[in-house]
Amino acid sequence: MYFKPNDEGMSRIYPYNTKSVYYSKDRIYKSVALNNQRLFMEVKHEGKLSLYTYTRYHSSSTTIITSTVALKHDGQAIEIPSLGFRKAVAEFLRDCPELEQKILNKEYKSRDLQKIANFYDSCEIQDPFLQKVETPELMELDKLRQVIKRSNSLSKKNEALEILIDMERRLQGTDKIPGYLWNALMAAVDEDRQIKKQVEEFKTHLGN
Repeated sequence: MYFKPNDEGMSRIYPYNTKSVYYSKDRIYKSVALNNQRLFMEVKHEGKLSLYTYTRYHSSSTTIITSTVALKHDGQAIEIPSLGFRKAVAEFLRDCPELEQKILNKEYKSRDLQKIANFYDSCEIQDPFLQKVETPELMELDKLRQVIKRSNSLSKKNEALEILIDMERRLQGTDKIPGYLWNALMAAVDEDRQIKKQVEEFKTHLGN
């Protein structure tokens, strides 16, 4: 993520593995997992269904494109399409049938993302993440989380705990934890040699 304090100033670079949240005046930027990578995105709404926006440079058309990402509590995400919005978003939110119908019936359109997020937040959804089955891997992860919570030496404790939440969702879905998450976690606990050793042991336990 690049920030310029003013037009004349130099850009400052914030890598995803050193900072998970950045505050700029009245805006909040957060490191969000999307398609096996982490991107800094501006927070628009956070809840059961969170909304984030980010910009990227489109080299072929030499234009800046702003995209919106919807992220569920269970870690599922979708980049809101400009074409095929109704079908894609209704399918993504089918675990809230009433909202799904409102989108299919064109009661909610692409300009109503905030209303869609608010409606989803009020839905009675059986979140599989909250009904997880405790596996040995998840139990080991929880032990590591408790150690990090009790630590008084980590300045990046919150970042480490957020990374563990991301890892937990992937393990719940039987996904392999990607290398960038391990690197981010190691960087977050680097100040405590004992915790760092426990992270390495946990990684070995998972076979990563």
